[in-house]
Amino acid sequence: MWSPNSTLETCSIVISLVLIVLVSVIAGALLPLLLQYCGADSAHASTTIQVVMDISGVAITMLVTTMVVDCDFTQEFSRSFA
Repeated sequence: MWSPNSTLETCSIVISLVLIVLVSVIAGALLPLLLQYCGADSAHASTTIQVVMDISGVAITMLVTTMVVDCDFTQEFSRSFA
């Protein structure tokens, strides 16, 4: 069943996924270069990226959902459909 909160929750998940993909692309491109610059084997970047993206993915999702669902706009949006 549709509710105003389901629309906001969907938007927060979509925004989170877009940000997670952007962060992972940037980390995936820069981390091997950074490791190579430091003299370490850049093959170790893959496991490091996995751990970093697991942790940052959860953090990004929590932050975006908190910002989207708990904002003042949400309360006004919910009242307009009540």
